[in-house]
Amino acid sequence: MDSQIEMVGMDPRIGFYNIMIGEVLNNQYIVLRQLGSGLYSSVWLARDLSDLSYKAVKVLSAECYDGTKDLFEKEILNHLRDKDPSHPGYKHISILRDSFVLLGPYGRHVCLVFDPMGETLASFGTLFIGCRIPGRIVQRFTKQLLLALDYAHASRVIHTDPYLDIHQGNIMIKIRDYSVIDEYMDKTANDTGIFDPIKPGVQCHWAPRDFGVTDMLELETLDIALCDWGTASWVHNHLSEIIQPVLLRSPEVLLGAPWGPVVDIWNLGAVLFEVLEAGRLCNGEEEVTDFKYSVKNHLAQMEALFGYFPGYLLACGYPPLIYQCFDKHGQIGRPIQGKLESRLRSLCGDDKAKFISMFRSMMTIDPACRKSAHDLLITEPWLRDRRMSLWGLEGRYV
Repeated sequence: MDSQIEMVGMDPRIGFYNIMIGEVLNNQYIVLRQLGSGLYSSVWLARDLSDLSYKAVKVLSAECYDGTKDLFEKEILNHLRDKDPSHPGYKHISILRDSFVLLGPYGRHVCLVFDPMGETLASFGTLFIGCRIPGRIVQRFTKQLLLALDYAHASRVIHTDPYLDIHQGNIMIKIRDYSVIDEYMDKTANDTGIFDPIKPGVQCHWAPRDFGVTDMLELETLDIALCDWGTASWVHNHLSEIIQPVLLRSPEVLLGAPWGPVVDIWNLGAVLFEVLEAGRLCNGEEEVTDFKYSVKNHLAQMEALFGYFPGYLLACGYPPLIYQCFDKHGQIGRPIQGKLESRLRSLCGDDKAKFISMFRSMMTIDPACRKSAHDLLITEPWLRDRRMSLWGLEGRYV
């Protein structure tokens, strides 16, 4: 192993800890490959020397817990791990297996240990024509994500993230057979520098594409997990009020109004449209602004698809924005053609009608009327298809 040790250091300007392939972290985890990197962390494939299992070690940059504006990530992950393992959503979140601290020249680096996952939902979509994931698979994944959110919200946690939030990049396919990692290691035996560490936020080549299944039909049996709780918030203690990727933002967040757990539901709904149609639900671009993004365009597109904004929500929003975008009657005054039914082309017939019914419940403009994850699981016919009744849910949602 010594002959293959290679420095794969992160950019020191942003306080990352320098990791060497072959290094043993915390006297327990030997670093094998770099899996990826984000704005505030790098992730490494490691071998747990206590039982020789594979683990994913997330090493946070020093600024994450520097005592100024610490993240809640470790605390939330500990809470979710211990709160209620019997909840059916528990197996659809990333579970913290261990944590420790590394000391480096930039300070303390909190390290979080997880089971390794397969590829993201974003890259999974490339298996299919037009990057459109088939409805039956989306149906299964939707139920699993709602179970994950139901567990998180019942635990008083909101997933929301100011840069990532719930999007296709942090929904990951669970690996059923870890022998695919052995095969990956064999194929990349001399490839210890597959990731460019100077470009945080870019994913590397990692992701075993066979997932341990023998044919394409078995893709309908895969499971997913909601990962990356890096800037999750407590229900009553928000890490930041600026949340969600701009194009996936809920109405209350766009308006600068107070928000709660149902922002996750809107966000998930926007992701469902993306995976079914391989396109954005709202892009904030219109001819009147030379097809450049504006918040007013974005709000107008929401209004065209899902109805008017309630007065109380406008009253809670950021006054200059409300004044700029809405008239005295609380309307945007920018007619935009939009019909949800014509935008959804991947479903048809009864499946389409049931999905749209559920989708509108998730994308309700008024957050007070938006359904919770729990309500969606127990009331929506699209999710209660008998094909998904044998998931070991003990009758809680089926």
